[in-house]
Amino acid sequence: MAAAHARMGSATLTLVDRHEAQRASLARYFQASGFTVRQLASLEPSNEEGAVETTDVLLIALEQPLLPELNLLSSIKSKTTIGCIALTTRPAQQDRIAALDAGADMAFTKTIDRLELLAAVRALMRRLPLAPAARHHVHPPQSSSPVTLHHPSLDGMPTLETPAIPKMVGQHWSLNFASCTLISPAGSQSTALTSVEFDLLAILMASPLQTLSKAEILAVLGAPPEESSPSSVSERFHRVESALSRLRKKVQSAFGLALPVRAVFGEGLVFTAQARMD
Repeated sequence: MAAAHARMGSATLTLVDRHEAQRASLARYFQASGFTVRQLASLEPSNEEGAVETTDVLLIALEQPLLPELNLLSSIKSKTTIGCIALTTRPAQQDRIAALDAGADMAFTKTIDRLELLAAVRALMRRLPLAPAARHHVHPPQSSSPVTLHHPSLDGMPTLETPAIPKMVGQHWSLNFASCTLISPAGSQSTALTSVEFDLLAILMASPLQTLSKAEILAVLGAPPEESSPSSVSERFHRVESALSRLRKKVQSAFGLALPVRAVFGEGLVFTAQARMD
């Protein structure tokens, strides 16, 4: 048991998801939970070997069409003992069954609660033999310091270099994964968040000063691909706006400050202050 806990502390997770914003948000969650996280937009034969050699657990989001990705997953599991958890974008049971048949140790939909997903990764780690990454120890980032992620920008996502969006320099807001709370810039106050509020802030604060589209935000909050038509996006985003309105009131009441989230007409939302994830 002690050996298992030691391995967990140095575990490396490779997160594969073509949706950069979702990948970044989930990566920060696992980094705050003590994992070293590698991010890939896709897993191809060209980068498969390098990813597997330095990984304890592979967490892969399976997109449509499934067959090419299932074939690659099957190839990886035939050559290695690393753990593999598949996340399917559709709620269809047959997708999860196909992932398990291809060699995944576990399979869930992408809407799985993060605490449950974390528990699944830890449970899988306890069952695995010594994996390759355990012999290449990399210290995980300390949660007391902000983590900087380097990844390509989202397609079509504008970078805010315009005075139309005020940048609240000096206000350093923090999101604490362990306690699921938002911490004021002064660091002396915090307020508890619901799961929806937490996920919404996590995606916005992972890319501060960048506008995230309505579709990207909904995808992180669990909207399946078939519900991404313009009319569906508009209808579902109204619920996000309602949740954001309640969150603004909560933050104003708790901190006496306005929540630094601005709606960009016709586009989406932007977090206009400096942010850190603890």
